[in-house]
Amino acid sequence: MPSHYVGFTNRILSQEKGDVLNLFIPVYVILKIKSLQEVDVSKLVGSVSVVILVNVLVENLPEPIVHLLSNNIELQINRS
Repeated sequence: MPSHYVGFTNRILSQEKGDVLNLFIPVYVILKIKSLQEVDVSKLVGSVSVVILVNVLVENLPEPIVHLLSNNIELQINRS
């Protein structure tokens, strides 16, 4: 893994390669359990109701980029 990918930061990082600008934007995901729906101790399985909070740090980004992010972020959750 390249060294600039290692570690955590709460800053927006940028990387220029020729005429391409890559932005690395911090995203925080919080999973909150609202309630236990059912529990089967003998089978060690259960069902919970949760809320997923996704926070994207945009405070120092230019307005056109914030607009692109808000219109193009897609979150998919698959159940298996």
